[in-house]
Amino acid sequence: MNEDPDKLLEALEKSRHRPLELKPENFDQIINSEKPVIVNFWAITCPACLIIPSSFDRLAAEYGDKMIFAKFNVFENYEYKKIANRYYIFSLPTYVVFKKGELLERFLSPSVEELEKLVIKYAKD
Repeated sequence: MNEDPDKLLEALEKSRHRPLELKPENFDQIINSEKPVIVNFWAITCPACLIIPSSFDRLAAEYGDKMIFAKFNVFENYEYKKIANRYYIFSLPTYVVFKKGELLERFLSPSVEELEKLVIKYAKD
């Protein structure tokens, strides 16, 4: 099921200021963007996942015009778990960079500094 393109563009515009919440219905559409997309695969039950979100939000505000920032809760339900399994997300948090649907890089439990370096690497284009 495809979302209304205007609503999707509005959500993308908002993602410049804060990460977009991905769902199974829009996941593939978003990661197929021409811009790099960084996805934070996380879960509420993961204590380490709760450490970096403010830094991720700050990076989204700073670099949101150059790349898309998104979050994906892998334990939301079975459909979410299937997508996480498709990309071999077995450790949380995992940050994955996509461009045009291609997985470019993955990073497991990065420090704030490592996450910032990863963002800068792909936001420079």
